[in-house]
Amino acid sequence: MITSFLDAEAHKENFGEAQTKMWRNYNDDQHMWMTGSFFQFSAAEGWDGLKGFDISPNKDAKTDNPISNFLDKGEKGNNIYVVQASKGVIAQEIDDSNPEASFESMMWMTPVMEKRDKMLFTPRLARIYEHFKDQDDRQQKLKDGIRYLPKIYDNLIKMDQFAFAFDLQARLAADLVSDPDFTANEEQLEALKMGLGLKKPSKEFWAPVGQLTSAMEAEDKVNLLAHIVPRFGSGDPSQDAALETFVSGLKPTIAVVKSTSATMTDSDAQLVASEMLACETLRPGRSSREDFASWVGAMTEEELNDCVSKRKAIRESSKNDLKAFRENRDALATKEEDNKKIFTEQLENARKERTMFFNPETGKMEEIKKSFFDRS
Repeated sequence: MITSFLDAEAHKENFGEAQTKMWRNYNDDQHMWMTGSFFQFSAAEGWDGLKGFDISPNKDAKTDNPISNFLDKGEKGNNIYVVQASKGVIAQEIDDSNPEASFESMMWMTPVMEKRDKMLFTPRLARIYEHFKDQDDRQQKLKDGIRYLPKIYDNLIKMDQFAFAFDLQARLAADLVSDPDFTANEEQLEALKMGLGLKKPSKEFWAPVGQLTSAMEAEDKVNLLAHIVPRFGSGDPSQDAALETFVSGLKPTIAVVKSTSATMTDSDAQLVASEMLACETLRPGRSSREDFASWVGAMTEEELNDCVSKRKAIRESSKNDLKAFRENRDALATKEEDNKKIFTEQLENARKERTMFFNPETGKMEEIKKSFFDRS
């Protein structure tokens, strides 16, 4: 990709009004920096060899220089610059030895997502990929699911980052694209908006679900949302019936759990009730309404508390993984800053200690003649 441009004074009488105020106020070096930023912020890792060049003709330029055909050599407004980079080769297949790197490559050109989102998302997707190492169809689904990310994040970027942290957004996105039934169709995206509170919830489904799970922690709500959203838009009457079974059975299931374990908190009761109901009734053919009611009614207080403990253990493991990721990221950032500091110091020392310079007038390397004050 090669981007060339003249300086701000060139053809000003014809194109001056087309220039933005920022472009007019910047100097030529800043123009190159700005142009390079389009490469950097579109997909930093997706471009190699980002460089800028000043190819302005000077008064000694040869007459056969093609630029001299339309520019007066050495005149103001005749400077010309080029910024170029080569597009990196995007991975077409997943490298089983390093799936995370493959997913990162595939997401270079993914719009909407910030670099921060990709850093949080790709490790999760890589772990899910490794989990399905013996299921080629699920692994292919993960690869194909990347194309749904812009539609997912188009909604997630509208969320309050304090109410719905970036790592939770990445978790929801990874869970959705890894679900075989998620195709980012209109009904699923509509359900996602209602579940996130970006659109008024439907009275039949999302309003009661929101009210009956209000005490649950944010990450548990995200997990439940990932269970529910892919079940919409299937066009299958049995799947629609399963959704109706879930929403109608949520309140009585929570009541049964609370009556069996009177000491259980509201948040834990809502968590265990919604997850059991989602696992058993959201997918057609697993458990009927009657079978599920009989099963839950027969559970003991010890069994229900054990379900809560196991679920919380998964949450703690996830938190520890996130903590380790952040510590590793911070360590890399610190190392990068240290390297920059060392490079800057070496550059300054080189400038102070150098004794030769290139003289463009003679075309030769010459010794620097230091003044009395330089020597002191």
